[in-house]
Amino acid sequence: MNREVLSLVSILIIISIIITVPSAYANPGQFILKQSSYTPEKVFPGDTDIKFTVTILNSGDYVRDVSVRLILPTGFSSTYAGSNSEGIGNVDEEESATVYFYIDIDQQVTPNYYELPLEVKFEDSGETLHVPIVVSEKAIFQAISIETNPQEIHVGDTGVIVRVTLKNTGQVTAESVQVQLVVGSAFSGSTIDSLGIMNPGETRLATFTIDVDKSASPGQYPTQLSISWTQQGADEVLTQNLSVAITVTQVPLYITILLVLAVIAVIIVAAKWLQKRGMLPLPKALAKYAGGSESQTYQPMRLHLERLTFLPEILF
Repeated sequence: MNREVLSLVSILIIISIIITVPSAYANPGQFILKQSSYTPEKVFPGDTDIKFTVTILNSGDYVRDVSVRLILPTGFSSTYAGSNSEGIGNVDEEESATVYFYIDIDQQVTPNYYELPLEVKFEDSGETLHVPIVVSEKAIFQAISIETNPQEIHVGDTGVIVRVTLKNTGQVTAESVQVQLVVGSAFSGSTIDSLGIMNPGETRLATFTIDVDKSASPGQYPTQLSISWTQQGADEVLTQNLSVAITVTQVPLYITILLVLAVIAVIIVAAKWLQKRGMLPLPKALAKYAGGSESQTYQPMRLHLERLTFLPEILF
């Protein structure tokens, strides 16, 4: 009986050696993730130029031509071409290698815990490790409406009031909220407003005062709202950009006509005043309406109210 038990144990030991020994040599470059970190320590949707520091350890035999690539899922991207991969070269047994990656996180990425696949290749083999990252939640703003006073803006208008209703649609309170209306050369004026604290779901009105440049052309002008704020747990100022549009219309024709007539009226009044004092010759076109002839154009002109009926004839 004892012999049978001993024989059985011997067989199991032999089988164990046969199974274990080949597997130890099947993957001579057994890499493990020794350490990983990223800067800044807290990241949010919309962050760019995030620096990953990753250290891997070769727990197997000496390997050659080692390279690594951080595989980025939807919503994550490399800051610049090739910033998510790096060549290491040859790695000895029990040797560590540190690599650096730079990535961006899209504004639409859902805050969550992620494990980014790290592809390690060497010689004719390879394996995949996983690098963790936590994307934290931040305040999210939405432009609910935009209105101007006056409602219709014209080229050359000054003191135009622009009001933008903003809402914090996130689940985090935003503090020290500041909004800037980023305008091009067509506008100028007071384009920054401070809104203070905005709780989740709260709306606030950002107000700006702008002038429309006289050289601006009628049309729709895409502009940008640049929002900056701080929040609990964030070491840096957070930002978000929103797109809005301001429409500039042509000055109505009747206003142009009234302005022209007003200028003409001023000229006529001034000419009348100068003619009465003999300081200005009477224009030939007005001589017959002043009750004289061309030879009398250097005499003071007497224009009576009823004689202003000559204006339409001169103009048209």
